Formats: sequence, C-alpha cells, structure tokens
Amino acid sequence: MPFTPLHMGPALTAKAVSPGFVSLIVYGTAQIMMDLQPLAALTVAPAMRLHGESHTFVGALVLGMAAAVIGKYLGEWVLNVFRRKVYEKVEISWGKALGWGVGGALLHMLMDGLVYADMQPFWPFLGFTEANPMLRFGVTGTAMTVFCVYTGLAGLLVYGVARLVQAVARKAKHG
Repeated sequence: MPFTPLHMGPALTAKAVSPGFVSLIVYGTAQIMMDLQPLAALTVAPAMRLHGESHTFVGALVLGMAAAVIGKYLGEWVLNVFRRKVYEKVEISWGKALGWGVGGALLHMLMDGLVYADMQPFWPFLGFTEANPMLRFGVTGTAMTVFCVYTGLAGLLVYGVARLVQAVARKAKHG
C-alpha cells in the first residue's frame, strides 16, 4: 500500500460520523510517523528492514504515544491558527490524543500487517525469523487499497453532505 494518504480513509469515515470525537491531525501524525522507517529504507538506508520495528505492536505503541504528544500540540496550533476568528480556542484532550495516536499507529500496523510478508508484527516476542502470521487472513494489497479508498470517499461524502445540511439549516434559521 502506498504511503500515508490511503491510511487516512478509515479515519475520514470516523470523522464524518463523529466529528467531535476524532482528531485527524493526531491520527495523521501517527500515519506519518509509522511510515518514516519504510521511507528511510527506500531512500537512504537500503540495508534497513522495510517494515522493521516500527511495524510491530511494540513499535506502533511507542510511535503512537509519540504521535499523541506531537499531534496534540501540532493539532491545537493548526486549529487555533486557522479557526481563530470563528471559534473559541481549540484544545485536544489527552484522551483523544492518546486514543487517536496509539489507535492510529496500531491500525496502520494492522492494515500493513495483513498484506506485507516482510512484517513481523509480534517482534520481539517471535523475533524476525518467523513468517508474518497475519497473512493467513488472505487480504490482498489491492483489497486493502480498495478498502482505504472507499472508506475515505465515504467519509468525504458523508462529511460533505453533513456540512451542506448544516449550511441549509443555518440559512433557513437566519432567513
């Protein structure tokens, strides 16, 4: 699966269904952090494992916690800069940041783990010598890509319709 953008699909659907519950910035930060090791392996360190320690349950947990901290402060800054005149100061709770940072990193690892043979999701418990047991589910890279694209499009569609309904309701209320 290509880098980070497709991994945003499931979160876009969640955001459309429950906008106040989801932090796309924290989730997106987790997606980017998860793909730093594969990016380094492809560009500057060809001897590095493509899906190494970052794409394990332990690695995703650590990166998810880091993404929660970075994403919380980055998200608050971005939202307050761009929404300053319209809304009160935006704060992302630590619970939301940890949930979407850790959850986003684990979801990334799970989605990749279903399709990449070089992953060892249970490292260090099974080491790097065992085959990826998640491949037993038979999910193809194409199926995962389609899932991510469709969830992303569905999320954008639901979000767009919801915003349109809100705008029409505001206009009707204010005459």
